Amino acid sequence: MNISPEGIAALYRRECKPPNFEPELTAYDDGYGNATIGCGHTGADVHFGQTITREQADALFKSDIGPCEATVTESVKVPLRQPEFDCLCSFAFSIGVGAFARSTLVKVLNAGKYDQVPKELSRWVYSGGKLSNGLVNRRNSEIGQWTRGAFVSSATVPVDVPPSPVAKIENWLRGLGSAALGLGVTGDQLKSAGNDLQGLAPHWHWFGAVGVALFALGVVWALRKARA
Repeated sequence: MNISPEGIAALYRRECKPPNFEPELTAYDDGYGNATIGCGHTGADVHFGQTITREQADALFKSDIGPCEATVTESVKVPLRQPEFDCLCSFAFSIGVGAFARSTLVKVLNAGKYDQVPKELSRWVYSGGKLSNGLVNRRNSEIGQWTRGAFVSSATVPVDVPPSPVAKIENWLRGLGSAALGLGVTGDQLKSAGNDLQGLAPHWHWFGAVGVALFALGVVWALRKARA
């Protein structure tokens, strides 16, 4: 496989400084004492004070990508989707092809544990023994790139969440209302029934007590069912 144009664009932005994301044409310190030039190019051929043209910067960038593509292809023995391959090329570009080939990430991936790759990527956020915010941001970007492939974590699988006790009671009341409609109980019928009940007004306190008791029993039953 080869890194895609989208993968190259993403890597280019990760290696070039904001806000313009243009290659550095004069060698600079990468923050860890390494002379760096162009789009993240380092090595014995780079020294502080060195200058290059934009064309040279682009040529160096392309030459640095080649070994990353070859190392990912040789080291990874399982199938990869394009976004996953692009992600691993970016990772190899960042830590070096030797470190990539020896990494636990490669061992985990070759064992078929695709969903553990984001976790392994997130471990590579230290430089010189110190946490690097820049590396944290880069790894998060690479993790996002990885998860656009087919092999993603189980977090993407829909999960049936059991309803809460309140939701259960609401569903029960909706069912009761639907049952009433199914029985054909209309407003006029309820009004007629209400008129018939007026004759029972002298005994209403007894009906009230019974109603409260039944309501309390219904609440207890519903809560016990919700906890079950």
